[in-house]
Amino acid sequence: MLSSLSVSNYAIIDNITVDFQEGLNVLTGETGAGKSILVGALSMALGYRSSAEMVRSGEQKASVKALFTVDETDPRLMEILSGQGVEPEDGNILISREIFSNGRNVCRINGSPVNVSALRELGLILVDIHGQHEHQKILNADTHLSLLDEFGKVSLGELLAQVRDAYSDMKEKNRAARQLMEEAKASSEAEREYARRLSEIDEANLKIGEDAEIASRLSIMKNSEKIFSLVDSVYNSLYGEGASPLSVLSDSSSRLEEAVKLDPALAPVSKAVTEAWVSLDDSVVTLRDYRSSLEFSPEAMDSLSSRLSAIERLKRRYGETIEEILSYRDETEKKLLTIRNIDRELSAAKEAYDLSKERYMALSEELSQKRRETAKELSAKLISVLSELNMSNVSFEVSFVPFDGRTLSSSGIDRVEFLISTNAGEDVKSLTKVASGGEVSRIMLGLKSIFAEADRTDTLIFDEIDTGISGRTAQVVAQKMCELSSNHQIICITHLPQIASMASNHMVIEKSVANDRTATEVTAVTGDERTKEIARMISGVELTDVTMSSASEMLSQAEEYRRKHSR
Repeated sequence: MLSSLSVSNYAIIDNITVDFQEGLNVLTGETGAGKSILVGALSMALGYRSSAEMVRSGEQKASVKALFTVDETDPRLMEILSGQGVEPEDGNILISREIFSNGRNVCRINGSPVNVSALRELGLILVDIHGQHEHQKILNADTHLSLLDEFGKVSLGELLAQVRDAYSDMKEKNRAARQLMEEAKASSEAEREYARRLSEIDEANLKIGEDAEIASRLSIMKNSEKIFSLVDSVYNSLYGEGASPLSVLSDSSSRLEEAVKLDPALAPVSKAVTEAWVSLDDSVVTLRDYRSSLEFSPEAMDSLSSRLSAIERLKRRYGETIEEILSYRDETEKKLLTIRNIDRELSAAKEAYDLSKERYMALSEELSQKRRETAKELSAKLISVLSELNMSNVSFEVSFVPFDGRTLSSSGIDRVEFLISTNAGEDVKSLTKVASGGEVSRIMLGLKSIFAEADRTDTLIFDEIDTGISGRTAQVVAQKMCELSSNHQIICITHLPQIASMASNHMVIEKSVANDRTATEVTAVTGDERTKEIARMISGVELTDVTMSSASEMLSQAEEYRRKHSR
């Protein structure tokens, strides 16, 4: 439940802290005192949209802090907190949000920074806010299906999730089939282009590393005359006529072999000279072969240059290296095969879509049947509750619009509308055409009270739901709120003394002006001060003995009713 709310520099609120209790908390006060602004501040703390315009004039930022006592066994709550790396402290969580005049937001849970969406996700579990304009929600037939699903979420929830998953799968398979159809339209031109690219690469007959090899060969060719001259001179020096190093080593090797026969101690020297001679002889052969391999042909250079240019051209088009070009070639081949097999793939995609649609339709029809059962249960319960709210002759039905074969959505195939008759003998008609403002308020209260039976949300906030009601009807609405507060914390902003008198915690909001600045104050009232506030709500500003007596009697009757029906 909401334990306290602290607000600073928000709209006309300077700096206030409001403490709330279990049961029915009521906020009363003159119009414009800031009652709904207080609800707006709480909404801001819970992640609802706000703007820098709400920062109090002349201040840098607005700040809201909401302290909640929470159930640490609630898996939904703990999952959200765990996802943010936060744990309750002694069963409490402190939600805070600051909005700066430049539009910047700072959000925290127990001091840990979080984003706005985390506050909103948490707020949906902690608090259900019924604002002044939510009456319009029930007058919009587009919202009726979601209200029906909210009522039946225990029995419908799993099936509705399956329908949503099936719808998502069907949409994805339909997208894939459409994409293949688009590709099929363009496949002819794409096929020619892919085939041309593949042919261009294949005709080049590329080999990994050949570009580096060609570049090296061209470099050698460009310097071949100088290299030949150097190699030839070395070859001639080592193997020329006369006393060349090679012939000297050969002759020395032979003589030492003879000497070794006479003195074995010369064997190491003989071996070293022989090895030197063999090594030099191998080098001479290598130089001879290398000299013979050198090319001076301009035609060969032109051929290699053309080959390298062709490779460079392919690099500019298909990859920076031969490896990348060949990889591109393989991908192109796959695309070409895909295009050439597109008819088969398109047929498979259409078949997959048809199967996914069949599954979606089967689940949606099952969901529709369960919704019809749920609708009967909702109708019966709402009629019972509305009877308690002084709408004894009401008839209520949930009308299912016949499926036209086209209305497919993530919520299934159903479109529903709430129909009502508020007078005996009258046919049910669209809620938007029949219900008055006061009746709409009671219908919304009736739905809220029904939903609350299965809802684990601790705190329900009603911002002036008493629109259009008075007298006996106001009394039964007050009694229903009192009953609802036995299982939920209720925070209600009201102008009705009947509702205010039922409160277990009554607070008055007043607006004052000091130093040319408007400020809002919240004061808990008890005893004579509370009696005066109820009397003011009954008759206006002027208090008389009669109104004070009426207020006292109303409070006594409310206290007796609360003892019987509240915790």
